[in-house]
Amino acid sequence: MRRLKHDNSFQKSNYKEWPLFKKLREEPDFLRVYKECYRETFRIEEEVPKRKGEASDFATSGASESA
Repeated sequence: MRRLKHDNSFQKSNYKEWPLFKKLREEPDFLRVYKECYRETFRIEEEVPKRKGEASDFATSGASESA
C-alpha cells in the first residue's frame, strides 16, 4: 500500500472496488496503514435495502479505528 500510494495510475478507491483487496481489508493492519498513507479512515459505502417503494439510501460502514 505504501508503494501504490505514489503510483499515479493507482487510485485509493481501488481498495474498495477491486475484489482482489477483499481479504486485505480484513487484515488487522489494513486500517492503520491506509490511514497512515491517505490520512483518512477507510470506509466502504454500502447500499442499505429499503422497503418496496422507497428510494435507495447509502450507509457508511467500516471498522472504527482507535488512534
